[in-house]
Amino acid sequence: MSLGIFFGLTGLDSIYYVDSIPEENYKIKTHDYKSFIGGPAANAAITFSLLGGQAILFTYLGNSRIATSIKEDLEHLYGITVYDYSRSNTLLPPMSTIVVNNKNASRTIYSGQPDKLLIQQSVEQKKLYEDTDFFFTDSNLPELTIPILKYIQQYNKPIILDLGSWKKNSLEAISLSNEIIASNNCRFTENNEDIFSIQENLNTSLIAITNGENNIIFSENKDINYISPPKTIAKDTLAAGDIFHGAYCFYRFNLNYNFKESLIHASYIAAESVKFIGPREGVIKYTEVNLYQKRRNIMTNEIARKIASLLNDRGFVLDEEIKNLPISYTKFPEWVKEHEKLIREEGYQGGQLQIWTTRFDGPGCAYGIIDIENTPNRSYIESFCK
Repeated sequence: MSLGIFFGLTGLDSIYYVDSIPEENYKIKTHDYKSFIGGPAANAAITFSLLGGQAILFTYLGNSRIATSIKEDLEHLYGITVYDYSRSNTLLPPMSTIVVNNKNASRTIYSGQPDKLLIQQSVEQKKLYEDTDFFFTDSNLPELTIPILKYIQQYNKPIILDLGSWKKNSLEAISLSNEIIASNNCRFTENNEDIFSIQENLNTSLIAITNGENNIIFSENKDINYISPPKTIAKDTLAAGDIFHGAYCFYRFNLNYNFKESLIHASYIAAESVKFIGPREGVIKYTEVNLYQKRRNIMTNEIARKIASLLNDRGFVLDEEIKNLPISYTKFPEWVKEHEKLIREEGYQGGQLQIWTTRFDGPGCAYGIIDIENTPNRSYIESFCK
C-alpha cells in the first residue's frame, strides 16, 4: 500500500439539486439537498483512500465545531490522518454552496475561504516526507504552498500538481512539480493560453489537461496525445475532477502504472462517479464491484483494458506484467482465455489468443498469452521476462 500526502483545501460543501438556476434576487426551494466534506485535496485524498491507498491530509481547518467534525469524519470514516495548519479556534473552515442543475448535471459554486491563514505548524515534517511515496497539492493555500514545495525538494519524491484554475503562485508551483494535471479552465490570465504554451520551459514532460467529458490532452516527452474518456450519462459532476486526481494517484503510485495508463484508469473512475449523486457513491460502488470480482476470480475491467492494450501494442502479455492477480501466475494464460470476451469488449482488436510459456531453461520463467496473428519472435518476448 502506497502512502501519499495530499496538501490543500478542505471544507464543507452544501449541495442543492434544482431544476433551474434562479435569477439574481430570486429565491428557490428544493427538497433535495445534501452536505459532504469538500475541497480538491480532501476529495482526492478520500478517493485515494477508498480505492486502497493510505492518505495523509495537510490542510487548514481550525478548531471550530464544524472543523472538528470534518477532521473526525476524515479520520474515522476514511482512515485519513489530518495535519491541521490552522491555529484559529473561531474562524470557520472553507465552506461552499453548490447548486447542481438536474437537467444537465452542471454545477455553480460559491466558495468561502479565509482571507489570510494563521499558521501554527512548521512545514518541516521530516519523517512524513521521508516515508511518503508522493506529494499532491491543489495549490489553494497560498501562504503554505510554495514553502512546502521548496522544502520537500530535498526528499526527491514525485510532486503532483492539480491546477484547477490559474493562481498567483501557479507559475512557481509548476516549476517545482514533476507531474501536472490541469483543467481546461486553467489559463494564463495575460493571454488565455493553456499550460502547453510554456512546456519548453518546464522541468517536467508529464502534463495533462482534462476537459470534462471531452478528450484528455496529455504530453509525454513533449509529444502531444489524446485520451477519450468513457461516455456516460451524468447525474452529478460534483468533484469529478478531484476524484480523477485521487484515482490517478492510486493507479500511478499504488499500482505503479505509467503516466498514460494512470490517466486512462482515472478517467474511468471519474466517469463512474458522475453516474451517482454526490462525490462518494460512484467510487464506493466501483470498489465494491472490484472486490466482488477479485473474490470470485473474475477479471476486472481495468485488468482487461491493460491486457487489451498490451496485446494491441505488441502481440503478447506476461503474467508478471499484470499486478494484483486474483489467481496463481501459472494459471494466468488459461484465466486470460476464459475472459477473452471481456478483453475484446475493452478494446482488443487482434486475432485468436494462444497460451505461451518460457522454455524454463534460462534465468527467467513466465506464463503468458500471445496473439497468433501478431506474435514477435521468442527471444524478443523472453527479453521481458524477469
